[in-house]
Amino acid sequence: MLYIREARRLVPDYIITQQTASLENGEPPVADLIAVAYWPTDTHCVRRILLEGKVHNEGFIFRDDHKWRPFGIAYRALIPKVKEAANVITSTCPSSSHVAYVIQMVVPRGTFPKD
Repeated sequence: MLYIREARRLVPDYIITQQTASLENGEPPVADLIAVAYWPTDTHCVRRILLEGKVHNEGFIFRDDHKWRPFGIAYRALIPKVKEAANVITSTCPSSSHVAYVIQMVVPRGTFPKD
């Protein structure tokens, strides 16, 4: 069975990037918050290659260095440009870069505090 981890995504006016999840990001939280992504960068390797007698996972990134932060998913990242479509929203193909997409697609398991 073919497993597709990523596919097409919207390209509206607002695009979520790796910088959005970075601690160095000085931007305030998004005003139109609709969800929160809470997972470090976690990309799977594209292929395994042999370099100088050692196997390397090409394309693998897991950022567990605590230099990332939870970040808000903006409503405007889930809707297309007004001139391209109307009355459409997506939760599975938000407007984001490759690295930002893999951050927001994981839903951590566990118990979350209640209000």
